[in-house]
Amino acid sequence: MDLVKISRIEKLKNNKKFISKIFDDYEKKYIEMKKNSSETIAGFFASKEAISKARGTGIGKTAWKDIKIRHDSNGAPYGILNLSDNSEAYFSLSITHEREYASAVALLDNDKYICHKEPPIYLKDRIKESHKGNYGRISIIGGSYGMSGSVYLTSTAALKMGSGLVYSIVPQSIADILSIKFDEIIVKSVNNNKSFLDNSDYMEIIDKIKESDAIGIGPGLGWDESRELLTQNLLETIEKPIVLDADGLNCISKKPEILKNKDKIILTPHVGEMERLIKKSKEYIIENPEKAAVDFSKKYKVTTVLKKSNTVVTSLDGEVYINKTGNPGMATAGSGDVLTGIIVSLVGQGYSSFDSARLGVFIHGLAGDMASHKYSEYSMTAKDILEFLPEAVKYCKK
Repeated sequence: MDLVKISRIEKLKNNKKFISKIFDDYEKKYIEMKKNSSETIAGFFASKEAISKARGTGIGKTAWKDIKIRHDSNGAPYGILNLSDNSEAYFSLSITHEREYASAVALLDNDKYICHKEPPIYLKDRIKESHKGNYGRISIIGGSYGMSGSVYLTSTAALKMGSGLVYSIVPQSIADILSIKFDEIIVKSVNNNKSFLDNSDYMEIIDKIKESDAIGIGPGLGWDESRELLTQNLLETIEKPIVLDADGLNCISKKPEILKNKDKIILTPHVGEMERLIKKSKEYIIENPEKAAVDFSKKYKVTTVLKKSNTVVTSLDGEVYINKTGNPGMATAGSGDVLTGIIVSLVGQGYSSFDSARLGVFIHGLAGDMASHKYSEYSMTAKDILEFLPEAVKYCKK
Protein backbone atom coordinates (compact mmCIF):
# COMPACT_ATOMS: atom_id res chain seq x y z
CA MET A 1 0.00 0.00 0.00
CA ASP A 2 1.01 3.65 -0.29
CA LEU A 3 -0.11 6.94 1.21
CA VAL A 4 0.28 10.37 -0.49
CA LYS A 5 -0.37 13.79 1.01
CA ILE A 6 -2.75 15.62 -1.35
CA SER A 7 -1.19 19.02 -0.65
CA ARG A 8 2.08 17.71 -2.10
CA ILE A 9 0.32 16.88 -5.37
CA GLU A 10 -1.48 20.23 -5.36
CA LYS A 11 1.91 21.94 -5.72
CA LEU A 12 3.01 19.66 -8.58
CA LYS A 13 -0.09 19.11 -10.69
CA ASN A 14 0.48 22.09 -12.99
CA ASN A 15 4.08 21.05 -13.64
CA LYS A 16 3.95 19.55 -17.15
CA LYS A 17 7.28 17.72 -16.72
CA PHE A 18 5.95 16.00 -13.58
CA ILE A 19 2.70 14.95 -15.28
CA SER A 20 4.48 13.67 -18.43
CA LYS A 21 7.03 11.72 -16.40
CA ILE A 22 4.45 9.88 -14.27
CA PHE A 23 1.37 9.38 -16.45
CA ASP A 24 0.59 8.00 -19.93
CA ASP A 25 -1.99 9.34 -22.39
CA TYR A 26 -4.91 7.33 -20.97
CA GLU A 27 -4.15 8.50 -17.43
CA LYS A 28 -3.73 12.14 -18.49
CA LYS A 29 -7.08 12.08 -20.31
CA TYR A 30 -8.76 10.56 -17.26
CA ILE A 31 -7.21 13.26 -15.03
CA GLU A 32 -8.46 15.95 -17.46
CA MET A 33 -11.94 14.40 -17.34
CA LYS A 34 -11.76 14.73 -13.53
CA LYS A 35 -10.93 18.45 -14.00
CA ASN A 36 -7.30 18.04 -12.95
CA SER A 37 -8.40 16.94 -9.48
CA SER A 38 -5.54 16.75 -6.95
CA GLU A 39 -7.29 13.79 -5.30
CA THR A 40 -7.41 11.85 -8.58
CA ILE A 41 -3.75 12.55 -9.36
CA ALA A 42 -2.73 11.62 -5.81
CA GLY A 43 -4.73 8.37 -6.05
CA PHE A 44 -3.02 7.42 -9.33
CA PHE A 45 0.40 8.36 -7.90
CA ALA A 46 -0.19 6.25 -4.76
CA SER A 47 -1.42 3.34 -6.93
CA LYS A 48 1.78 3.29 -8.96
CA GLU A 49 3.88 3.41 -5.80
CA ALA A 50 1.81 0.57 -4.27
CA ILE A 51 2.20 -1.62 -7.39
CA SER A 52 5.97 -1.10 -7.40
CA LYS A 53 6.06 -2.15 -3.73
CA ALA A 54 3.89 -5.20 -4.42
CA ARG A 55 6.39 -6.20 -7.09
CA GLY A 56 9.13 -5.93 -4.48
CA THR A 57 11.27 -3.31 -6.25
CA GLY A 58 9.82 0.12 -5.51
CA ILE A 59 9.92 2.99 -7.98
CA GLY A 60 13.40 3.29 -9.42
CA LYS A 61 13.94 -0.28 -10.53
CA THR A 62 10.40 -0.07 -11.86
CA ALA A 63 9.71 2.92 -14.13
CA TRP A 64 6.59 5.04 -13.71
CA LYS A 65 5.50 4.42 -17.30
CA ASP A 66 5.85 0.64 -16.82
CA ILE A 67 2.84 0.88 -14.52
CA LYS A 68 -0.52 1.70 -16.09
CA ILE A 69 -3.73 2.57 -14.24
CA ARG A 70 -6.90 1.56 -16.04
CA HIS A 71 -10.62 1.19 -15.30
CA ASP A 72 -12.93 -1.72 -16.04
CA SER A 73 -16.45 -1.50 -17.48
CA ASN A 74 -17.82 -0.71 -14.02
CA GLY A 75 -15.34 2.10 -13.50
CA ALA A 76 -13.27 0.17 -10.94
CA PRO A 77 -9.51 0.86 -11.14
CA TYR A 78 -6.89 -1.80 -11.79
CA GLY A 79 -3.17 -1.76 -12.55
CA ILE A 80 -1.04 -3.30 -15.30
CA LEU A 81 2.70 -3.80 -14.84
CA ASN A 82 4.84 -4.22 -17.97
CA LEU A 83 7.52 -6.84 -17.34
CA SER A 84 10.92 -7.30 -18.92
CA ASP A 85 9.89 -10.52 -20.72
CA ASN A 86 7.20 -8.61 -22.69
CA SER A 87 4.45 -9.95 -20.45
CA GLU A 88 2.08 -8.16 -18.10
CA ALA A 89 1.02 -8.66 -14.49
CA TYR A 90 -2.37 -7.35 -13.36
CA PHE A 91 -3.17 -5.81 -9.96
CA SER A 92 -6.45 -5.22 -8.21
CA LEU A 93 -6.56 -1.70 -6.78
CA SER A 94 -8.42 0.00 -3.98
CA ILE A 95 -8.02 3.81 -3.93
CA THR A 96 -9.31 5.87 -1.01
CA HIS A 97 -9.36 9.66 -0.54
CA GLU A 98 -9.51 11.38 2.83
CA ARG A 99 -9.32 15.09 3.53
CA GLU A 100 -5.51 15.26 3.60
CA TYR A 101 -4.41 11.96 2.04
CA ALA A 102 -4.95 9.57 -0.84
CA SER A 103 -4.17 5.91 -0.18
CA ALA A 104 -3.91 2.94 -2.51
CA VAL A 105 -3.72 -0.81 -1.92
CA ALA A 106 -2.45 -3.04 -4.76
CA LEU A 107 -2.88 -6.81 -4.84
CA LEU A 108 -1.20 -8.97 -7.49
CA ASP A 109 -3.91 -10.88 -9.36
CA ASN A 110 -2.22 -14.10 -10.49
CA ASP A 111 -5.28 -15.13 -12.50
CA LYS A 112 -4.64 -12.18 -14.82
CA TYR A 113 -1.03 -12.78 -15.76
CA ILE A 114 -0.79 -12.05 -19.47
CA CYS A 115 1.98 -13.42 -21.68
CA HIS A 116 2.43 -11.87 -25.12
CA LYS A 117 4.01 -14.96 -26.62
CA GLU A 118 2.10 -17.23 -28.96
CA PRO A 119 2.14 -20.96 -28.20
CA PRO A 120 3.59 -23.03 -31.06
CA ILE A 121 0.21 -24.77 -31.40
CA TYR A 122 -3.09 -24.45 -29.55
CA LEU A 123 -4.71 -27.21 -27.56
CA LYS A 124 -7.63 -28.95 -29.25
CA ASP A 125 -11.15 -28.81 -27.85
CA ARG A 126 -12.25 -31.87 -25.93
CA ILE A 127 -14.96 -34.13 -27.25
CA LYS A 128 -18.34 -33.32 -25.71
CA GLU A 129 -19.34 -36.98 -25.29
CA SER A 130 -16.12 -38.45 -23.89
CA HIS A 131 -14.66 -40.51 -21.06
CA LYS A 132 -11.25 -40.82 -19.41
CA GLY A 133 -10.11 -43.39 -21.94
CA ASN A 134 -10.27 -40.74 -24.67
CA TYR A 135 -7.42 -38.76 -23.11
CA GLY A 136 -4.71 -41.33 -22.66
CA ARG A 137 -3.54 -43.91 -20.18
CA ILE A 138 -0.10 -42.87 -18.98
CA SER A 139 2.47 -44.97 -17.10
CA ILE A 140 5.43 -43.40 -15.30
CA ILE A 141 8.24 -45.89 -14.60
CA GLY A 142 10.75 -44.82 -11.98
CA GLY A 143 11.27 -43.98 -8.35
CA SER A 144 13.54 -45.48 -5.73
CA TYR A 145 13.84 -45.26 -1.97
CA GLY A 146 14.44 -41.59 -1.11
CA MET A 147 13.34 -40.49 -4.62
CA SER A 148 9.57 -40.80 -4.48
CA GLY A 149 9.16 -37.08 -5.18
CA SER A 150 10.30 -37.41 -8.79
CA VAL A 151 7.54 -39.87 -9.66
CA TYR A 152 5.03 -37.81 -7.69
CA LEU A 153 5.79 -34.64 -9.67
CA THR A 154 5.83 -36.36 -13.07
CA SER A 155 2.61 -38.27 -12.45
CA THR A 156 0.79 -35.24 -11.04
CA ALA A 157 1.89 -33.08 -13.99
CA ALA A 158 0.55 -35.69 -16.43
CA LEU A 159 -2.81 -35.71 -14.66
CA LYS A 160 -3.06 -31.90 -14.52
CA MET A 161 -2.11 -31.71 -18.20
CA GLY A 162 -5.26 -33.66 -19.00
CA SER A 163 -4.48 -37.38 -19.04
CA GLY A 164 -7.48 -39.57 -18.36
CA LEU A 165 -5.60 -42.15 -16.28
CA VAL A 166 -2.11 -42.05 -14.79
CA TYR A 167 -0.25 -45.03 -13.32
CA SER A 168 2.95 -44.84 -11.26
CA ILE A 169 5.05 -47.99 -11.73
CA VAL A 170 7.37 -48.02 -8.71
CA PRO A 171 9.27 -50.39 -6.40
CA GLN A 172 7.41 -51.72 -3.37
CA SER A 173 9.71 -49.67 -1.11
CA ILE A 174 7.96 -46.39 -2.00
CA ALA A 175 4.49 -47.66 -2.95
CA ASP A 176 2.92 -46.86 0.43
CA ILE A 177 4.41 -43.35 0.44
CA LEU A 178 2.95 -42.56 -2.97
CA SER A 179 -0.40 -44.19 -2.17
CA ILE A 180 -0.76 -41.75 0.72
CA LYS A 181 0.28 -38.74 -1.38
CA PHE A 182 -1.94 -39.55 -4.38
CA ASP A 183 -5.71 -39.28 -4.62
CA GLU A 184 -6.38 -39.76 -8.34
CA ILE A 185 -3.20 -41.49 -9.54
CA ILE A 186 -3.01 -45.30 -9.44
CA VAL A 187 0.10 -46.81 -7.88
CA LYS A 188 1.21 -50.14 -9.36
CA SER A 189 4.02 -51.48 -7.21
CA VAL A 190 6.58 -53.99 -8.44
CA ASN A 191 6.89 -56.80 -5.95
CA ASN A 192 10.62 -56.90 -5.25
CA ASN A 193 12.79 -56.79 -2.15
CA LYS A 194 14.94 -53.92 -3.34
CA SER A 195 14.69 -50.16 -2.90
CA PHE A 196 14.70 -49.62 -6.68
CA LEU A 197 13.64 -51.18 -9.97
CA ASP A 198 16.15 -53.22 -11.96
CA ASN A 199 16.27 -55.68 -14.84
CA SER A 200 14.89 -58.56 -12.77
CA ASP A 201 11.59 -56.60 -12.73
CA TYR A 202 11.43 -56.27 -16.51
CA MET A 203 8.64 -58.80 -17.21
CA GLU A 204 6.44 -57.55 -14.37
CA ILE A 205 6.80 -53.96 -15.59
CA ILE A 206 5.90 -54.94 -19.14
CA ASP A 207 2.76 -56.62 -17.85
CA LYS A 208 1.75 -53.54 -15.82
CA ILE A 209 2.07 -51.09 -18.74
CA LYS A 210 0.45 -53.17 -21.49
CA GLU A 211 -2.72 -51.02 -21.57
CA SER A 212 -0.84 -47.71 -21.61
CA ASP A 213 -0.92 -45.21 -24.49
CA ALA A 214 2.36 -43.48 -23.58
CA ILE A 215 5.20 -44.19 -21.15
CA GLY A 216 7.54 -41.98 -19.14
CA ILE A 217 10.80 -43.61 -18.05
CA GLY A 218 13.46 -42.29 -15.71
CA PRO A 219 12.29 -39.94 -12.93
CA GLY A 220 13.98 -41.08 -9.70
CA LEU A 221 14.98 -44.39 -11.29
CA GLY A 222 18.64 -44.36 -10.27
CA TRP A 223 21.58 -45.54 -12.31
CA ASP A 224 23.66 -48.72 -12.29
CA GLU A 225 24.33 -51.65 -14.65
CA SER A 226 21.11 -53.49 -13.86
CA ARG A 227 19.02 -50.35 -14.37
CA GLU A 228 20.88 -49.65 -17.60
CA LEU A 229 19.87 -53.12 -18.80
CA LEU A 230 16.26 -52.59 -17.67
CA THR A 231 16.00 -49.30 -19.55
CA GLN A 232 17.53 -50.74 -22.70
CA ASN A 233 15.21 -53.77 -22.62
CA LEU A 234 12.17 -51.53 -22.15
CA LEU A 235 13.18 -49.36 -25.09
CA GLU A 236 13.66 -52.42 -27.30
CA THR A 237 10.29 -53.91 -26.33
CA ILE A 238 7.83 -51.03 -25.91
CA GLU A 239 6.12 -49.96 -29.14
CA LYS A 240 4.16 -47.06 -27.61
CA PRO A 241 5.48 -43.46 -27.45
CA ILE A 242 8.12 -42.95 -24.74
CA VAL A 243 9.47 -39.89 -22.95
CA LEU A 244 12.93 -40.64 -21.59
CA ASP A 245 14.26 -38.36 -18.86
CA ALA A 246 16.67 -38.08 -15.92
CA ASP A 247 18.29 -41.41 -15.00
CA GLY A 248 16.59 -43.00 -18.01
CA LEU A 249 18.93 -40.88 -20.14
CA ASN A 250 21.97 -41.80 -18.08
CA CYS A 251 21.07 -45.46 -18.42
CA ILE A 252 21.45 -45.31 -22.23
CA SER A 253 24.43 -42.93 -22.33
CA LYS A 254 26.87 -45.82 -22.94
CA LYS A 255 24.67 -47.27 -25.68
CA PRO A 256 22.64 -44.50 -27.39
CA GLU A 257 22.35 -46.60 -30.55
CA ILE A 258 19.51 -48.42 -28.77
CA LEU A 259 17.39 -45.44 -29.87
CA LYS A 260 17.78 -45.99 -33.61
CA ASN A 261 14.60 -46.69 -35.56
CA LYS A 262 12.40 -45.88 -32.53
CA ASP A 263 10.72 -42.78 -33.96
CA LYS A 264 8.25 -42.34 -31.10
CA ILE A 265 10.86 -41.54 -28.44
CA ILE A 266 11.28 -38.07 -26.92
CA LEU A 267 14.42 -37.35 -24.91
CA THR A 268 14.61 -34.42 -22.47
CA PRO A 269 18.29 -33.98 -21.52
CA HIS A 270 19.82 -31.00 -19.75
CA VAL A 271 23.30 -29.97 -20.89
CA GLY A 272 25.09 -32.43 -18.59
CA GLU A 273 22.99 -35.37 -19.77
CA MET A 274 23.46 -34.28 -23.38
CA GLU A 275 27.22 -34.27 -22.81
CA ARG A 276 27.09 -37.93 -21.78
CA LEU A 277 24.86 -38.83 -24.75
CA ILE A 278 26.88 -37.21 -27.55
CA LYS A 279 30.34 -37.42 -25.93
CA LYS A 280 31.06 -33.74 -26.53
CA SER A 281 31.91 -31.05 -23.99
CA LYS A 282 29.40 -28.88 -22.17
CA GLU A 283 31.09 -25.87 -23.74
CA TYR A 284 30.39 -27.23 -27.22
CA ILE A 285 26.73 -27.86 -26.37
CA ILE A 286 26.24 -24.43 -24.78
CA GLU A 287 27.82 -22.73 -27.81
CA ASN A 288 26.03 -24.92 -30.39
CA PRO A 289 22.72 -26.02 -28.84
CA GLU A 290 20.72 -26.16 -32.07
CA LYS A 291 23.39 -28.12 -33.94
CA ALA A 292 23.87 -30.53 -31.04
CA ALA A 293 20.14 -31.21 -30.79
CA VAL A 294 19.51 -31.42 -34.55
CA ASP A 295 22.45 -33.75 -35.14
CA PHE A 296 21.31 -36.04 -32.34
CA SER A 297 17.69 -36.12 -33.53
CA LYS A 298 18.67 -36.87 -37.12
CA LYS A 299 21.21 -39.52 -36.17
CA TYR A 300 18.91 -41.51 -33.90
CA LYS A 301 15.52 -40.49 -35.36
CA VAL A 302 14.14 -39.14 -32.08
CA THR A 303 12.65 -35.88 -30.80
CA THR A 304 15.14 -34.02 -28.62
CA VAL A 305 14.34 -31.46 -25.92
CA LEU A 306 17.63 -29.82 -24.92
CA LYS A 307 16.78 -28.09 -21.64
CA LYS A 308 18.41 -24.71 -21.11
CA SER A 309 17.39 -21.06 -21.14
CA ASN A 310 15.47 -20.90 -24.43
CA THR A 311 15.08 -24.68 -24.58
CA VAL A 312 15.72 -26.19 -28.03
CA VAL A 313 13.29 -28.78 -29.42
CA THR A 314 14.22 -30.68 -32.57
CA SER A 315 12.27 -33.24 -34.59
CA LEU A 316 13.68 -36.39 -36.14
CA ASP A 317 13.63 -34.54 -39.49
CA GLY A 318 15.62 -31.62 -38.10
CA GLU A 319 12.78 -29.13 -37.56
CA VAL A 320 13.70 -26.67 -34.76
CA TYR A 321 11.62 -24.85 -32.15
CA ILE A 322 13.24 -22.39 -29.70
CA ASN A 323 11.17 -21.81 -26.58
CA LYS A 324 10.80 -18.30 -25.15
CA THR A 325 8.94 -18.94 -21.89
CA GLY A 326 10.57 -19.77 -18.55
CA ASN A 327 12.97 -18.10 -16.13
CA PRO A 328 16.00 -18.88 -13.89
CA GLY A 329 13.73 -19.73 -10.96
CA MET A 330 12.93 -22.98 -12.75
CA ALA A 331 16.46 -24.20 -12.09
CA THR A 332 15.16 -26.09 -9.08
CA ALA A 333 14.82 -29.73 -8.06
CA GLY A 334 11.87 -31.46 -9.74
CA SER A 335 11.26 -28.90 -12.48
CA GLY A 336 12.36 -31.36 -15.17
CA ASP A 337 10.11 -34.05 -13.71
CA VAL A 338 7.13 -31.73 -14.18
CA LEU A 339 8.12 -31.17 -17.82
CA THR A 340 8.31 -34.93 -18.44
CA GLY A 341 4.78 -35.36 -17.11
CA ILE A 342 3.44 -32.56 -19.31
CA ILE A 343 5.03 -33.94 -22.48
CA VAL A 344 4.08 -37.59 -21.91
CA SER A 345 0.50 -36.50 -21.20
CA LEU A 346 0.28 -34.65 -24.53
CA VAL A 347 1.72 -37.65 -26.41
CA GLY A 348 -0.82 -39.90 -24.72
CA GLN A 349 -3.62 -37.57 -25.83
CA GLY A 350 -2.63 -38.06 -29.46
CA TYR A 351 -0.38 -35.10 -30.24
CA SER A 352 2.69 -35.87 -32.34
CA SER A 353 6.07 -36.21 -30.62
CA PHE A 354 7.32 -32.86 -31.93
CA ASP A 355 4.07 -31.00 -31.11
CA SER A 356 3.98 -32.57 -27.64
CA ALA A 357 7.55 -31.52 -26.97
CA ARG A 358 7.32 -27.93 -28.20
CA LEU A 359 3.91 -27.22 -26.67
CA GLY A 360 5.03 -28.98 -23.48
CA VAL A 361 8.07 -26.75 -22.98
CA PHE A 362 5.98 -23.64 -23.73
CA ILE A 363 3.35 -24.56 -21.13
CA HIS A 364 6.00 -25.62 -18.59
CA GLY A 365 7.86 -22.32 -19.00
CA LEU A 366 4.69 -20.25 -18.86
CA ALA A 367 3.59 -21.96 -15.63
CA GLY A 368 7.06 -21.23 -14.28
CA ASP A 369 6.76 -17.56 -15.26
CA MET A 370 3.42 -17.33 -13.47
CA ALA A 371 4.89 -19.01 -10.38
CA SER A 372 7.87 -16.63 -10.35
CA HIS A 373 5.57 -13.61 -10.22
CA LYS A 374 3.86 -14.99 -7.14
CA TYR A 375 6.78 -16.57 -5.28
CA SER A 376 9.88 -14.93 -6.90
CA GLU A 377 12.62 -16.69 -8.85
CA TYR A 378 14.47 -17.34 -5.59
CA SER A 379 11.67 -19.07 -3.69
CA MET A 380 9.62 -20.91 -6.31
CA THR A 381 9.66 -24.71 -6.34
CA ALA A 382 8.58 -27.42 -8.77
CA LYS A 383 5.28 -27.72 -6.90
CA ASP A 384 4.68 -24.03 -7.60
CA ILE A 385 5.02 -24.79 -11.31
CA LEU A 386 2.39 -27.50 -10.85
CA GLU A 387 0.15 -24.96 -9.08
CA PHE A 388 0.08 -22.73 -12.16
CA LEU A 389 -0.11 -25.49 -14.76
CA PRO A 390 -3.93 -25.16 -15.12
CA GLU A 391 -3.58 -21.41 -15.78
CA ALA A 392 -0.89 -22.03 -18.40
CA VAL A 393 -3.08 -24.68 -20.03
CA LYS A 394 -6.00 -22.20 -20.22
CA TYR A 395 -3.72 -19.72 -21.99
CA CYS A 396 -3.06 -22.31 -24.72
CA LYS A 397 -6.74 -22.79 -25.52
CA LYS A 398 -8.08 -20.74 -28.44
